[in-house]
Amino acid sequence: RFWEARKLWGALVNYVRDVARIAHCHLTGLERDHFISCLSCFPSILLQHLQRLEPIYRPTLLSKTQLAAITGCLGNTDVELLWKSRNRPFTLIKMMGAILRKSNTDIPELSRRWKGGKAGEDLTPFETRMMQAALVSERTVAERGLTEFCNIMGACERIVKSSVPTSYSRHTSRFLSMWCFTLPLVLVHSLKWKMIPVV
Repeated sequence: RFWEARKLWGALVNYVRDVARIAHCHLTGLERDHFISCLSCFPSILLQHLQRLEPIYRPTLLSKTQLAAITGCLGNTDVELLWKSRNRPFTLIKMMGAILRKSNTDIPELSRRWKGGKAGEDLTPFETRMMQAALVSERTVAERGLTEFCNIMGACERIVKSSVPTSYSRHTSRFLSMWCFTLPLVLVHSLKWKMIPVV
């Protein structure tokens, strides 16, 4: 379980970096800032979500510093939306998907981007085909990253929700019982009469 969780968290870090790179290359303005803010909060929100599923071992609430950092990144409206949802990481993924969809369907902004900042000019047929191909490629790669976030989140939830098999815990308790019972027999030759208070 530990090794699988470590691999999943490493994959999450790599996908966050990859999606951030794509967002910096292909999004502009406030959409890019909002997308990067959501993306930067995703690991913290996912960790809090996973700890909330199994509250025995760790605190389930974010500290004041973490909450202030998330509020600073996302803003009050997004934080309120997140805190009302039952699955906060999935809500962040949906928010990032909505930002991608809006950026790929805003025709005036796309035209301005492809015409070098000149608004109101029509694109040539070649430029239109190039823009369509680039948009499909960009959106496919970004959506694949969001799909991987969903896959990693599901795998992490599966690890948290699956308990340790009882045979493992029984084997460990039997081994420790045997060790505790045989320890005085091993120490009697070296400690002699001092063995009674030591054990």
